[in-house]
Amino acid sequence: MKNWQGNIFLVFFLFSIFPLEGRSVCFSPELKKQPIQVDGRIKPISVYAQHVTTLLFPKKMCAKKINPTTVYCLLSLGKLKVLEADYGCAFSLKLDHTHARGLLGLPVGARTVSLEQAFKGVPNLFRAYEEMKRVGDENSDAGIGLVRHIGRIQKFQRIASGYDWHILSKDQTWLPVQHIKKDLSETDFSQLVLGSAQRLNPEDQKRLSYEQFYERLMPFTHAMWICLLGFLMALLSLWVPRFRWGMWGCLGSLLCVEIAGITLRMFISGRAPVTNMYETVMWSGMGLLLLSVILGVAFNNRMIIAVGFFTKLLFLFMMKFATTMLDASIQPLVPVLRDNFWLSTHVTTITLSYGCFALSWVAANFVLIRWACGYSNPAFVQMWNGVIRAAIQIGAVLLVAGIILGGVWADYSWGRFWGWDPKETWSLIAFVVYIAILHGRYVGWFRDIVFTLMSAFGFMFILMTWFGVNYVLASGLHSYGFSSGGTLFLATLLLFQLLIGVWVMWVRINEPVNP
Repeated sequence: MKNWQGNIFLVFFLFSIFPLEGRSVCFSPELKKQPIQVDGRIKPISVYAQHVTTLLFPKKMCAKKINPTTVYCLLSLGKLKVLEADYGCAFSLKLDHTHARGLLGLPVGARTVSLEQAFKGVPNLFRAYEEMKRVGDENSDAGIGLVRHIGRIQKFQRIASGYDWHILSKDQTWLPVQHIKKDLSETDFSQLVLGSAQRLNPEDQKRLSYEQFYERLMPFTHAMWICLLGFLMALLSLWVPRFRWGMWGCLGSLLCVEIAGITLRMFISGRAPVTNMYETVMWSGMGLLLLSVILGVAFNNRMIIAVGFFTKLLFLFMMKFATTMLDASIQPLVPVLRDNFWLSTHVTTITLSYGCFALSWVAANFVLIRWACGYSNPAFVQMWNGVIRAAIQIGAVLLVAGIILGGVWADYSWGRFWGWDPKETWSLIAFVVYIAILHGRYVGWFRDIVFTLMSAFGFMFILMTWFGVNYVLASGLHSYGFSSGGTLFLATLLLFQLLIGVWVMWVRINEPVNP
């Protein structure tokens, strides 16, 4: 009898600190498979919850392990206190911008801000942004970072109020959970949520399953490790020829995994995967790897393939870790981009040219560093200059083809072939720079290591075209996704190139003259 009374008391106590409402549906394994409508697109709630929690919260937010889908569900149902009490969740928002830290009164280096401080500081953030708009500075790195932080606060408020999670009702309309749950019992609410995937049309159901598989597969994370192994195999094959089979095996595996990832993104989005910065890095990385294989076979030098693996690895590291710059989520297209023919031809051609120039840049710096360290064999420099020249030539052809295709698309979409838009202008500047470098080699202006050095600096103009227009200038018709974080990235690469250039020139000036 006493045990029975004790059990009743325990059940009552548990229900008092963790109400039944919302618990069953939030902890159901089937919830992860259900759809959510957000940002104009239907996606699995597990994918969206993972994206939101990564965007808003630091990694180690809860003392006890709890998956992002459950966190998102409980927050949407107003169970913030439950998460704090039962799972030790200390909610704070990510803070990665210096200007926002100052406005919120936080010390330099603070990485998070408490919810209370974040909400109190919203008026200051809005006033600062309005001032930036008044002086025309809203698209600066500081302005975009400020907007991003305000967006995080607003996103959390929207989730906690129950207006972020939209559920497909039985009459085929998408309604926020706040409107649905108040009119339903716990059982009916759970049935409605866990049966929403079956109410989708067959096409949306298929895309939902593709996206779930894509997230489980994590193709580009696996590609990063395969690429690292391929790079090591390519290096080892220079001394032990039998490792070349491992290199070719890694190459084949890498291409299969990447093709699978690209194909899945195409099935999910229904378009060519070249519409944001993440996808351009993905696509150009594959192009440069294939080019390195072609040049490696043509020049009978496996070191070229090793350089290709290394360059590709840099791209995959960016895709994995540079999440501030590169958003991996699949978003709906703006209207002007909704033309698969021009999207597939113009943007793909341009991004492949970037991959060619990136390969020439890494190869050039490889030669420069070895030359500055004393390995100044003329035959070595000449062979690699041939590789660099071939990569630049292919890149220049692709770039000018992309510029022309872009002009035709611009005439079709905007009614003018050329408008001196920042992206157009910097593409033309980069093309002219590389043509000047090639011309200088042919007429004898740039010989030996000087050609290598000029080729390395030429890529700085590609970086400005590729990233600078979006992250630094943040203006023009071509920059559909302004973001912040790119200024430091570009400045770091420019500083690196300047240091290499100064080192090489100092060695060249002090090089002993043969009598």
